[in-house]
This record gives sequence, structure tokens and C-alpha cells, in this order.
Amino acid sequence: MNYFIEGLQGSGKSTLVDRLSGKHPDHKVFREGDYSPVELSWCAYVSRDQYEKILDKYDDIRKEIEAYSYKEDNRMVICYTRIITDIPGFHKDMEQYEIYNNQVTYTDREIHICYLESRDINANIDVIRKERSDDKGNELWFPLMMRFFDGSPYAKRHGLSGEDALIDHLKQRQELELRI
Repeated sequence: MNYFIEGLQGSGKSTLVDRLSGKHPDHKVFREGDYSPVELSWCAYVSRDQYEKILDKYDDIRKEIEAYSYKEDNRMVICYTRIITDIPGFHKDMEQYEIYNNQVTYTDREIHICYLESRDINANIDVIRKERSDDKGNELWFPLMMRFFDGSPYAKRHGLSGEDALIDHLKQRQELELRI
């Protein structure tokens, strides 16, 4: 049986999973971006040839890429969001090979979804902005989130950009997710 803990950024998903895994150490936890037997979002799916080219192109982080890579038949899965690097373009480059929207189907598994509603999205975002910063206080996650949002087709189509627009979008997204 599989349980998915869903919710907006900062809603408490990691905290809940940490507590549950502490109480049930005999169960396996997969986090977003992990190599999971059920869902492979945030992972690149490449041929062996593409994989070798990626390793050559990003030779400085070859060991990290190899550590987060898994062989599936004649292809490789790279859990690229697990690789922390400041090499320009690495994560953007990996996006073109991303497995998304559960393209790998496992119909023989029972799945339950638990959605954590965020009551104060601004406060939640503020918490994770601090949590996902380096030891000098430089934000790592939020600038990426803003670039992703501002550059998204949705934001461009609706003339949206900036933190307030992101928060409004997250509020609308949560309302939709709760209805679903």
C-alpha cells in the first residue's frame, strides 16, 4: 500500500513524513525527486548514449550524477533535483528529459492520498525560504521557484510575475487541489 502526502510548499509534508517514518521505521519513505517505484517526477529518463553525453558535459559533478542514477533496461533514470550544484544550466538542461505526470504506471499497487491544507501560504513560504538557504543565509530554493513561475507558460499567458502573483497562484492551486 502506498500513501502520497500532498500539499503546497511549506504545508508540513516533510514534517509529517519524518514523524511517520520515525514511528514506523520498517516502512520505506520516498521523497519528491527520489528514485521511487511508484512515481518518477523530477527525474530525467535518458538513453545510455544521452547519459554518457551528460556525464561528459558535466564531468565536474560526474560522481554526484552517478550516485543519483539508476539503470532501467537500456535507459537511465537521473534523480537530478537531488544534485546540489551551482553549475549554470544543469537543472534546466535535465528538465528536457524529465519524467513527469506519472508516465510509469503501476496498476497493481493500492494508493492513498493525504492532502495537507495550508492555512497561511505566505508564512509557509517564508519558513521554507529560510530552511532552503545555505549556511550564509543565501536563498537557494526561492529564486529558482520565482524563475520557474515567472517563466512558466501560465504566468506569461496571464501577464503574471513576482511574489504576490505566485502567492495568489498557490492559493488558487490549493483551492483546485482540494476540490479534486
